[in-house]
Amino acid sequence: MTGVPVPVNVRRWWCDAHKHMASPGDLSQRDTGVRLSPAGIPVEFDPVQAERDRLEAEAREARHQAVLEARRYEAEQARLAKEARDEAFRRELPESFRRP
Repeated sequence: MTGVPVPVNVRRWWCDAHKHMASPGDLSQRDTGVRLSPAGIPVEFDPVQAERDRLEAEAREARHQAVLEARRYEAEQARLAKEARDEAFRRELPESFRRP
């Protein structure tokens, strides 16, 4: 033994006589706080930060989808405007130059 404290799987230790005084979660299994990165390297893991990152990624994806939708709308409006200009141009052509 080195005398260095080792983390245990409980948040707070309660003896058998006082186990009933434990708060919810005191005796729950704890996570190691370590996960493997996509590269396979052990890294510290913070569930709160992970949730924050997930929400940020969802918000970023929602913004991306909104931009794509706006671009689709603008492209459709540009297509309709071009069709209207082309039709107006065809109407101004003499009958002999018009395509059927």
